[in-house]
Amino acid sequence: MGLNEKLHPKYRGPFTVLGQTKNGNYIVEDFFKQKLSDTFPLQRLKLDKSPSTNGGKDEAIFEVEKIINHRLNKNKKYEFLVKWKNYSLKHNSWEPMDSFLGKKPIEDYWSKLNKPKKV
Repeated sequence: MGLNEKLHPKYRGPFTVLGQTKNGNYIVEDFFKQKLSDTFPLQRLKLDKSPSTNGGKDEAIFEVEKIINHRLNKNKKYEFLVKWKNYSLKHNSWEPMDSFLGKKPIEDYWSKLNKPKKV
């Protein structure tokens, strides 16, 4: 009998971002300070806001599958409803613009709505 898919990890990490390549992908290292040979596009990364054992210095990153909706918060700033890759709909969350590591997911969302917005 095989392992249930629910028992498999839904993401890899946490990783620390070391830098960015010329084509915009991110270079990351693991917990043991080992640089990964693969680089990752912004859409595959997400900032982890959960408390950590190291005082919050390292933050895991999750991949944005797509942005579903938007709203203005009480401070008149945009927030975006995010569907996270490899997570169920119950994990969708409202995220402020500054929680994204780059502008591409937001730009893609606005272009699908045919509403050019300044990011």
